[in-house]
Amino acid sequence: MVALLPGRAVDAAVSVWRSGHHAAADDTAQQRRVRQHELRAWELGNDGPDSVRELREAEHAVAVSQGGQARAKERLARQRSARATSAGEAVVRAAYERLLVALDHSLWDFWRKREPIVEAS
Repeated sequence: MVALLPGRAVDAAVSVWRSGHHAAADDTAQQRRVRQHELRAWELGNDGPDSVRELREAEHAVAVSQGGQARAKERLARQRSARATSAGEAVVRAAYERLLVALDHSLWDFWRKREPIVEAS
């Protein structure tokens, strides 16, 4: 069971990334590094320089939008999803695995301490 947990979590994160959304939060330095990998992985898309420009425009629209932010985020997610490739998936999969199995990661710390937590509840 323990061995399956990271694999399933990584698969779920890759699915989120393929849909054009960040799977990692940006609360910690490790998570911010993973988000950078996600951005670079979308840039690996093989749609040419016009597509990269469109992606940048969509990112900018989300950053500056106020009233139509939901629409801008949806457009950005579509742009990113269209640029998801196998090479990009390999990049983010490796980043997610490093994030999940790091020795100092809170998920593993929580897992190691699960029995006392269950006993206390």
